[in-house]
Amino acid sequence: MNVTELSGELSEPLTADKMYHVVGDIYVPPGSSISIEAGTVILFSEFTGLHVQGTLYARGSETQPVIFTSQHDSSIIGTTTVPPAPFDWNGIDIYESAVGSELFYCTIRYSVYGIHSQTEYCKITSSIFNYNGKADFTIRDIRKEITPGIPFSYSPLQDVMPNVSNETDLLPPPETTPEKLVDVINETHKSTGKQILRYAGLALGVGGSAYSAISYFTKYKPAADDFKQISNPDEQKMRTNTSKDWNDARNKRNTSLLHTVSGAAGAVLGIASFSLSFAF
Repeated sequence: MNVTELSGELSEPLTADKMYHVVGDIYVPPGSSISIEAGTVILFSEFTGLHVQGTLYARGSETQPVIFTSQHDSSIIGTTTVPPAPFDWNGIDIYESAVGSELFYCTIRYSVYGIHSQTEYCKITSSIFNYNGKADFTIRDIRKEITPGIPFSYSPLQDVMPNVSNETDLLPPPETTPEKLVDVINETHKSTGKQILRYAGLALGVGGSAYSAISYFTKYKPAADDFKQISNPDEQKMRTNTSKDWNDARNKRNTSLLHTVSGAAGAVLGIASFSLSFAF
């Protein structure tokens, strides 16, 4: 099999028709996405790792996992003069900007920390961790309990729905035979819908939060202060302000409050939609 050396930014998909040897840190750049197909093997030199700043889609299958391992892994390259060991390479860093990264049927072994994610919005499905020196999988420095050699799955909703099974296969292995074409098309449509829900929810959450904050400080708070002033039973104010002035001030306050609450409700709905997109 051909061996391709890797270092620096990844600009194209990694495929199973070649073996990859990482000789310097590799990166998924911010704003980009990189896919790794089933059966791909990536060997890492000492002190190197994978840094995911964009979006990573590592999609192995039950029979053809994506393998991230040491350059000394004898199960891949045969007998070596240096045996593989924990701490042989650094591991996979998923940055806070790498929202939506997904690893299906992957194997991570002989690294320092396995996968270290700075965002909870990633997904791990039926992946196996072995011989990692410091940790297997951590999210925001919180270590997840993993049994070595046993398939492990994680989605963001597990943190709020602890009864979700770690063994649930959230995505079936891809089929490429002609008779499964309909299933592939359906899965593609499902994936597209999930992405739309995810980023629409994110946009609604951020936009709703911003609108609510702007409405509160520029509309509701001044209107509430005006209403409070005009409602003060001061003798001079009672002579200068009419009941119409009081009604107008109250209506202005209530309208601005409605805008503020509507923005907050939109933010809650957007965040809920964004989180739910990782559950399917």
